[in-house]
Amino acid sequence: IKLIVHWIPGHEGVEGNERADKAVKEAAEGWVSKRSSLPAPLWEKDAIKRSTAAASQVYEEKLKRRARKGWERSERYGRM
Repeated sequence: IKLIVHWIPGHEGVEGNERADKAVKEAAEGWVSKRSSLPAPLWEKDAIKRSTAAASQVYEEKLKRRARKGWERSERYGRM
């Protein structure tokens, strides 16, 4: 078997790809598009379903906040 490996540059420096990379990064950091810039089917209620992983993450954060508030309200919190 003869194997030849060629390095192929990515999309670095390609304007359209740079914009897409920026948009993906913003989305990953929690930034969202303005409703007015999206087509109606994307902003109607429940149009885009949340991934199981994202839903689990949100739920876990809610549980942590609830536990922290409960602890801060407890009698023992002030003694620690």
